[in-house]
Amino acid sequence: AAFLPRLTNELDQRQSQVAQVYRYTVIISAFSIFIIAILGVPAIYILFGKAYAGSIVSFLWLLPGIAVLGGSSILSCDILAREKPKYSIITGYVTLILNVALNFWLIPKFGIAGAAIASTVSYSFAGSLWIIFYCRESSTSLKEIIPRFQDVAFLFNRTMKIIRNKLHRS
Repeated sequence: AAFLPRLTNELDQRQSQVAQVYRYTVIISAFSIFIIAILGVPAIYILFGKAYAGSIVSFLWLLPGIAVLGGSSILSCDILAREKPKYSIITGYVTLILNVALNFWLIPKFGIAGAAIASTVSYSFAGSLWIIFYCRESSTSLKEIIPRFQDVAFLFNRTMKIIRNKLHRS
């Protein structure tokens, strides 16, 4: 969401950054979701008690879908900046229909975990649509938006530099 105004106001200069920002966002989202999964399970026990232990499976099923949405928001911002709202409508309706169908199928079999699975599958499908639409509209290859080891290394080194600077200022 923070990238959209900059992208809209400086479309020519910013479009070259979209693939890179997307890759960074996917990496950061995946790492964040991993940390949330590790901390979230004990937090559910500590904050809510054993009575809510059944929600842990659903919680864990939702996390990958949430990570996918984080990256997808970058691509959807680019497409909105290109004044192509039809893709938002298509993605919204297809995702809604898929989610409702999966909920009717999975909830009776798996309960609340089925709803979480349906959401993650729907979010992942929406993310795939955003990738397809972005690549089509921007003439960007799929290879350009797949996160690379260099991206992980850059983010790690940048984070360490920020931490070192903060520690030296203290």
